[in-house]
Amino acid sequence: TAVVDRRLQGDVDRLVAAMPAASGVYVQHLLTGCGASANAGAQFPAASTLKAAILLDVQRRSGGRPSAAMNRLLDEMIIESSDQAANQVLAIQGDGSGDVGARRATDTMRAMGLRRSLIRRPYIIEPQERRAGPPIPVGTRAQPALFTNFISTPYELARIMVAIQRGIRG
Repeated sequence: TAVVDRRLQGDVDRLVAAMPAASGVYVQHLLTGCGASANAGAQFPAASTLKAAILLDVQRRSGGRPSAAMNRLLDEMIIESSDQAANQVLAIQGDGSGDVGARRATDTMRAMGLRRSLIRRPYIIEPQERRAGPPIPVGTRAQPALFTNFISTPYELARIMVAIQRGIRG
């Protein structure tokens, strides 16, 4: 059972108040259940963090025994944060369709009770030459419009990480 740690909650509140952009936090100690949150139900673009949900979907659908080839792709997807490997995993999970694989990964999140997270389609892979140069500075004053393929909340991302830590397959 999750219980608020008042001292930690005060720290989280101060940190979030100092942020110049919309932000959200959810932290919980895995053994004691104590934690804190701020704006934890707000949806944010989640990008590569939802590769963890793709991993859970593979574990769920393979009964916890993915093939050696799939394990290699999962290692590349998680350790190297490879979008290409993630797209290959989604295509395998979708019987040849990355879009179907994305829907199935979202179905796994739904089976876990995660209603505000989703994976709409495979990752967009840009040519390397488009990535050259200085990064574009980004500033946000409120929650962004959610016109992205990967969306989650701080709370639901925390739930995904807890499920991985505990070995829960949804």
